[in-house]
Amino acid sequence: MSGFVPRRVSNTRTAMGSTDANSTGKNGHSIVSTIGRRSTLLRGIQTRSFGSMWQIDYLNAAGNKCRQEELVPTFSTDPITLSSGTQTAPIGIPITIHRDGNTAGFVRKSLQNQLVKLYGGNVFTDKFCAMGNISGNVGDNIIAPNDITVTNIPATLFNNETRTIIAVERWLTAGWSDFNSPSPPATAGDGNGLVVVYSGGPFNLGNAPSIKLSGVNGGNLIIPRAVRTSQGNGGPIANFGGIDIGPFVVVLYGGNTNAGTIALDNEFIAGLPVGGTKSFTLEIVKT
Repeated sequence: MSGFVPRRVSNTRTAMGSTDANSTGKNGHSIVSTIGRRSTLLRGIQTRSFGSMWQIDYLNAAGNKCRQEELVPTFSTDPITLSSGTQTAPIGIPITIHRDGNTAGFVRKSLQNQLVKLYGGNVFTDKFCAMGNISGNVGDNIIAPNDITVTNIPATLFNNETRTIIAVERWLTAGWSDFNSPSPPATAGDGNGLVVVYSGGPFNLGNAPSIKLSGVNGGNLIIPRAVRTSQGNGGPIANFGGIDIGPFVVVLYGGNTNAGTIALDNEFIAGLPVGGTKSFTLEIVKT
């Protein structure tokens, strides 16, 4: 179309909206006029048109991935109960870990964001404003398996309590200092070892599960070595890195005890740079 616009066109409104610069366009939300544009360009504009105010909010948040993740979540925060299957048919639970300047692992999203707010700097999230995920979930109600793969040693797992997984991590800087005690089985340096943190009341080492992580310890069973509880359970750990999250239990699997535990700690973070992510499959095993 030439630059000339007939009077009838310039002064009328169609069913879809005005033909002036405030036109709403084909889908009722375009913010640009389509008069005098080639059909291929018109199609491009129409397909990029904002379908709703929600989409406008999303696009306006282009520089804020946390805001985008709130508007269009990549991962769920809904309650989920994990499964590890049976001894003959185990199920590997997908887990992705992230490494910031202090920690490598999974930490539930709400807690990691509290830590970021408290410390900033070397404490930060992954690109989804979380700290990894378990089976596509980053929420506060990731329930540990209740169909645990059973080995030949009987035990009452978790004291028969339902537990959520708070973290699967290595704290690479200060560490869980309450494991750095001379009392067996922990030794100095164990605070930086691989741990799994569960919610709820206390349980002892005999009630803690073993785990398997693909690519770590040859995929073989990783036996728990020590347990520490939070002060909410009458234990020595005051809180989770400065955040009060109620009672919880920390189970140590790695640590600076022997070549085996040192190796599995190293394998957990092998090839994982600061700011990077790494994926495994996890089994939680009753032993």
